[in-house]
Amino acid sequence: MADVTIVDSEVANTPTDYQVPAAQEIILKSITAHFNGSGAGSLFVPTLQIIAPDGVTTWSYPASKSVAAGASADVAWFPGGGLIQAGTPSTTFHGVRALCLGPDLTGTLTKTMGSPIVTGVGTKFLTELRPGQLYGVRFYLTNNETLIVNTIQSDTQFTATSNAVATQAGDTGTVDQIIPNATYTAALYQGVDFFDTDDYHFTSNATLSGTVTKTMGSSTIAGAGSSFLTEVAVNQAIKIPGGGSTDVVLVKSIESNTSLTVWSNNLPANTAAGQTATLDPSVIGIPAGLDGCYLIIAQVDFRNSQDGTERHDAIFINIAPSHALGIRSADSQFYAPTAVNGEMVWTTTMAALLNAGDIIRDWVYQASGGLFGLTPTYGLTAVRMGI
Repeated sequence: MADVTIVDSEVANTPTDYQVPAAQEIILKSITAHFNGSGAGSLFVPTLQIIAPDGVTTWSYPASKSVAAGASADVAWFPGGGLIQAGTPSTTFHGVRALCLGPDLTGTLTKTMGSPIVTGVGTKFLTELRPGQLYGVRFYLTNNETLIVNTIQSDTQFTATSNAVATQAGDTGTVDQIIPNATYTAALYQGVDFFDTDDYHFTSNATLSGTVTKTMGSSTIAGAGSSFLTEVAVNQAIKIPGGGSTDVVLVKSIESNTSLTVWSNNLPANTAAGQTATLDPSVIGIPAGLDGCYLIIAQVDFRNSQDGTERHDAIFINIAPSHALGIRSADSQFYAPTAVNGEMVWTTTMAALLNAGDIIRDWVYQASGGLFGLTPTYGLTAVRMGI
């Protein structure tokens, strides 16, 4: 018998149904339905169900995403598949790419053998560098070395943690990330975005005004002397220290200059008051209405690799690396071309079903020795796959 299309053209308020006539049996091959949400007062989720003659629901398929109040949706089901919701690429696609440390530092640098002082001409050390063991300045020319920034005196002078081993004047420099051994460290993507279809990735690592208070398990972040309305944006990540460890939270809404709400996916694990918070551009957050299946790609450049040193790169969703969902590009040792100047580029790719408020992190690991650097051509990418 040829396939027969059954069309119910009646317009009715939901829930509505099509009842199979008595003594008739049908084998479903597909179902389509149009939901007109012009009368909806809030978000709604289109759902198809099969109800047995005794009134028991034997089969229920909700759509993959909610529909805004006042909007409409066409949905379809077929055997072996879920409920497919029609859409256009312009409304289902979302992509961000956070470029990594770099590009080259502004101006030129001079280092002197036996001195920790680095001077610059036309440089912007105060805005392009930060002190600490996670950062180093890599010199490009003949006497190539990396000096870790200790303190910054001005836009044209900083002091390194050690003396330079050689003298070089008028050099070009870039920023390297120095990672400790035998621990996961967040890859610091801080450059300019390559693309961002919705302007939902942020590049600022600024310190927020005033202080903040976080409470373990609470979605409310309170400020004192803060300026949340002008310094923070929805979907921006914030790092808050104190209470035993630093929490990274994703902003869901901003109520006032002294109160904001964060997503429940990443609630603070610690309680601490009077903390200085900073914006965190190293993560990508999933905005409201853009949950779905994502393709995530991380690219890192292991510079100055040492023979036999185990290194890998991993993508993590939401929580600390020791507990996170994620995959590594490799779990075993790799061997660099040379012991001193070996360089290895790694790409890690994963697909994940992500919810609004989820945070994507890229973490790197090395067992021992060496420096880890990121060049401006690599980064963290998240692309939402449209239907």
